Amino acid sequence: MVNSPLTLEMEVPCCSSLEAFVRQALKIAGKDVPEKIGILGIEGEAQG
Repeated sequence: MVNSPLTLEMEVPCCSSLEAFVRQALKIAGKDVPEKIGILGIEGEAQG
């Protein structure tokens, strides 16, 4: 059971659509759960 998925993206452009993929997957699965989104800097530091 998915309670609250955590999506980690890097700040580089190639990862910018990962959040949209997760939202679409949740929508297709019929899940209405809160998402958590984290951004990693290019040096591995947490951005948000």
